[in-house]
Amino acid sequence: MGRTVRRLSLTTWIFIGMAAGVALGVVAPGFARQLGPVSRVFLQLIRSSSAPLIFATLVVGIAGGGAT
Repeated sequence: MGRTVRRLSLTTWIFIGMAAGVALGVVAPGFARQLGPVSRVFLQLIRSSSAPLIFATLVVGIAGGGAT
């Protein structure tokens, strides 16, 4: 009962997800094609979050560069 479960790193989860995606594409290509809209939504979320992140990084960098 008191067993400690080791947490997996983010890199490990990424590789697990990649392997699952490849396996799904090989085993059930029809179902994998039906997941196309999910992948488009995920990519759109990544794109929409990257622009504010880059902008915020630039603003903080410029604001921090003026302080001496």
